[in-house]
Amino acid sequence: MALKSIAITLLWATISLAQTFSVEEFSSHLEESRGRQLQLSGQLVSPTEQIPTSFTPGEWEKYDVEGAVCRTGSQTGYFIRMGDPDKLVIFFEGGGACFNALCGVLSSGNAGGVATDGIFDTEREDNPLKDYSFIFIPYCTGDVFFGDNVLNIGFGTQQFRGRNQVNLVMQSIVNSGRFSGGLNTLLVTGESAGGFGALVSYDFIRSNFIYRTGETPISGGIETADSRLISDSGIAFDSEVLTPCLARLWKNTWNAQLPPDCTNCDDDTNGFYNYYDFFSSKYPNDDFGYISQNTDAVISLFYAFGSESCGLNFFCFIGLVSPTCGEIPGGNAGPKFEGGLSRFFSEKVAPRPAKCSFFWNGILHTHTSSNGFYSKSANGVSLLSWYDDFVNGLCTDRAQGSIFTPTGASVLSNYLAGLDDPSTEGEKEAVGVVVGFAVLGAIAVAAVGVAIVQSKRAAKLQDKIQEFSQDLDENQIQNGGAKTLDIESSPSL
Repeated sequence: MALKSIAITLLWATISLAQTFSVEEFSSHLEESRGRQLQLSGQLVSPTEQIPTSFTPGEWEKYDVEGAVCRTGSQTGYFIRMGDPDKLVIFFEGGGACFNALCGVLSSGNAGGVATDGIFDTEREDNPLKDYSFIFIPYCTGDVFFGDNVLNIGFGTQQFRGRNQVNLVMQSIVNSGRFSGGLNTLLVTGESAGGFGALVSYDFIRSNFIYRTGETPISGGIETADSRLISDSGIAFDSEVLTPCLARLWKNTWNAQLPPDCTNCDDDTNGFYNYYDFFSSKYPNDDFGYISQNTDAVISLFYAFGSESCGLNFFCFIGLVSPTCGEIPGGNAGPKFEGGLSRFFSEKVAPRPAKCSFFWNGILHTHTSSNGFYSKSANGVSLLSWYDDFVNGLCTDRAQGSIFTPTGASVLSNYLAGLDDPSTEGEKEAVGVVVGFAVLGAIAVAAVGVAIVQSKRAAKLQDKIQEFSQDLDENQIQNGGAKTLDIESSPSL
């Protein structure tokens, strides 16, 4: 049983890391897990000049903005798709974070395409955002969109210019003239790192570019009748989960640009957690919605870097000596995440007049940019119907029932129970293949990195992972008796 625990712990760490590998062997699987992406050539524009006034409604355009760069120095900007000019979505893409030597593994350094599934799918009549105009901000700065620093880290010089990208994109949008007539509704949203990005960029957007009717007008800005935010799988927890040393590491690495009028957002202990009170006070009429499963495997992994006073060593991380390593992915990360989500609900969501959250059982990560958006449900209510209610001003809560009742068993324990079932021999074989690569993956991260994953073994593993993913039963995961781990629907931080 001990060997099985080590094997599953290795599997856990490797699958979580593999979801954000940017190496060639995993690229096709990552694209599939993110949903479809449309690749376009970008036109370089100045943020102070008007973009072309002619466009085809419903079709994506790409604009690279002068001065906007990825952490690798490559060019970035934004995508725009015009629908109803009175309704606008600003979406922040996810894709990891860069704050240590694993930078090249844990985050993307170059901008990709634009999503076309989930809330982006205009061919589905049941899509609540089908007729909205969209701004899609690709993620490649590694700093959850609010850094302003250049630092030598992760075997190279990293340009953490996320806030600059957001600033230049918003300048271009305001100067585009396409929304000069004002908005009926604004939705700022994102998932994973983009969920965090939506949170930390919301006040920046609302204070400098888009103001609500009845507020002091912003010179040259866009007026909106109402404003909302949804963070999918990007929730900042209290100091029991997002430890002070990790919060400090993030802020110092990125030179995080915090709201100047949030007096306690710079606190190492609960600074990011204080954002929610700041929002509630400054924007009392805006709606804030949050989506997450209760033991999100990917975010748990990133929060685990704060374990052991941020001194988590590599062998602890991959689970080889888990009895002495504290809160790590192979140990107690699932229940720890769930506890943080429970406190977040009771302390930051429930006290608001409108309770806007959709939390339910499972380990999956991100839910809105893939077509699983249309099939997921909790407590008899679909995510789709909750989302539709939210964007139409009916802010409701679905964090009910036993989701916050401690079970005393981690997600891994449930998974081990599933493997003991004799009906899962095929899964055992798949697990054996992945665990075999887990050891190689650990060596790759510690020693030779990309050289290992570029081997033929990695290519074979990719096929196995894709085959394994196709047979997943998400309902088993959501019901707490998971026999499989869903990596296809879990792209990145």
